[in-house]
Amino acid sequence: MPSEDSPASSASPHPHLTPHGIDLSPSTPSSPDPTSLEPSKPANEPPPTPSTPTPPPPFQPPSPSSPKPKPKPKQTFTCPPPACNAITFPTARLLMRHKSTSLFHEYCRKCDLDFASLEAKLIHLIESERHLACAECGEEFGCEDGLVRHVWRVS
Repeated sequence: MPSEDSPASSASPHPHLTPHGIDLSPSTPSSPDPTSLEPSKPANEPPPTPSTPTPPPPFQPPSPSSPKPKPKPKQTFTCPPPACNAITFPTARLLMRHKSTSLFHEYCRKCDLDFASLEAKLIHLIESERHLACAECGEEFGCEDGLVRHVWRVS
């Protein structure tokens, strides 16, 4: 008597179907599988062709005869003469810092203006609406209260 595990006892009426109903037969069935989740396609539609992406072209290094792109001219910022004999700086920010810290410049950083003398700069600070400066000494303040306290102390 054959055992339960022998192939003769496990034979089913559909030898190519798995217990889950998947057809493993080498030929395709003439009727669609009812358990298939794919929607049916019309009979006159051609089978889809597999699309293969085209590979990118291989890297080609530039030939020595090809023209090289011209580098952009670097902008430089020049310190106005005569104070520094036209020193150049790579950025406007560095030029502003130079003029603000140099003893050879009378410069208003807030207005980005150069002055020929300390007197010209003080007149600018006192008369400008952008600055809160003491009319006596030219000291600049960040708020009106600071200027008022200063004027009371020096008077």
